[in-house]
Amino acid sequence: MHSFAENLSFGQQKPVAIARLFMGEFDLLLLDEPTAGVNPGMIGKILEMIEVQKHILKDEVTFY
Repeated sequence: MHSFAENLSFGQQKPVAIARLFMGEFDLLLLDEPTAGVNPGMIGKILEMIEVQKHILKDEVTFY
């Protein structure tokens, strides 16, 4: 599926927004309710994506 983020539903935009966060450079990442308003089927995938990034970036970024 190839769509611009603004053409996606809110629930579809959330994983895209989180993935975009991990492309930047930062020292602190504050995730406030990262799965709020997301399709229940996507919650596990979003949390898994966050956990993978926590593991990869564990020495570089503080997650809250």
